[in-house]
Amino acid sequence: MKADTPSWPYGRVLARYEGYGRLVSASGQAACAFDLIQLTTGRLVMACRLQADRLIYGWVGKSTDLRGETETGEEVSVRGAFVRSAQPMPDDGGWVTNLKLTCRRATVVGRPEGPTDLRYGLTNLQLDGNDGYREDFPDGRFRLGQQSRFGLEGFEVTIRSLPGVEELLEEVEELRGIGVTAEATVVAGLGQRDSADDLMDKLCLLLSLSLGRGVVWVYRKAVNVDQHVVEAFHLNAKTKPWSNHQLVPTERIEAFVAATYPTLLAEYERWGLRDAIRAYIDALVESDYLEFRALKLVVVVEYLRKRYCEGRGETWFRKGVARMCSALCVPMSEEDLDLLKKARNKLVHEATFLKEEASPSVHEQYLFLVAVVGRALLGTLGYEGDWYDWRGASNGNGPRRAAFRLAPKPEVRRGQGT
Repeated sequence: MKADTPSWPYGRVLARYEGYGRLVSASGQAACAFDLIQLTTGRLVMACRLQADRLIYGWVGKSTDLRGETETGEEVSVRGAFVRSAQPMPDDGGWVTNLKLTCRRATVVGRPEGPTDLRYGLTNLQLDGNDGYREDFPDGRFRLGQQSRFGLEGFEVTIRSLPGVEELLEEVEELRGIGVTAEATVVAGLGQRDSADDLMDKLCLLLSLSLGRGVVWVYRKAVNVDQHVVEAFHLNAKTKPWSNHQLVPTERIEAFVAATYPTLLAEYERWGLRDAIRAYIDALVESDYLEFRALKLVVVVEYLRKRYCEGRGETWFRKGVARMCSALCVPMSEEDLDLLKKARNKLVHEATFLKEEASPSVHEQYLFLVAVVGRALLGTLGYEGDWYDWRGASNGNGPRRAAFRLAPKPEVRRGQGT
């Protein structure tokens, strides 16, 4: 790194690009030296150094773009960089201004030549219990790891844990944080990146649902046969931190994705699964108060009920949920429907749980809602297989692993809908 380029005091870095360019905003333009990095948390940040006569404090709190070139000749384009601070600093007898920015996205383009594969960095994905693999290197070294393989929409997808992931996973789990822990390789060229991006968005939704925590991709790299990155696209991570409320056993992820991906495509718009699954994951984040997490789960139930009842004229909560679960072939007892209705009313109107002397404990009520929403989402995907039932997990024994089975489809009388 040259002496006149910025530096960052971070140890865990996924990618780093240094060079020179021009900042452009509504407030003006300025030449700068830049240092663009993506941390293992997925966060995309940048430092810029301007000459002393460009003390642009008016840019703080505003958005800007950057176009430039790295020291090794790649073109860099940064969009939606938010200026967090501007600080004058002495430098070799003169003065410079250091800017710190948070970036929305960045593209780095080298010299695309020949066929490529696309590699995606994934957050908070743990592959324990999946297929093992051995990766050999030209110098004789090798490493062992875990991988999962999928065939989706005509693409071959392989997900592997990143080197050194064990230490990062331990840190992320203990701190309830976010970490890029795995990389998905899609056998696709640069001309197919839009289709591959869409596939990865939907695959990440299923992985998030199965693991009960936010799995998103934060970078895409096009890698040629010589393992050189010819194009890179980085996103600032928009996801949720680590949670331990897993829905499907890890070793069943491949079977889960294979069984539910076609249904996800078919039911994606009807049930609004993108928003429903994301809201479910948000409700599992352990850094929020239990009452608010439970309220978010109730919101997901209301959201799915409304999606089902549109065009059917059903308005009452209990009856709507009962008919929805019947249509999804998800068994729901009268006792569970009563508890769901009472818990929903208490949370919506008073932002608290039912009193424990007449109801399950506060934690048991929350875990009951986790199971209700989890079952409903599995029902929308038509899933049958192993799952974790969180009802009763507050006894200290954890969730019960069981077989998730759909009930027989209800009979539809002539002239009536479900």
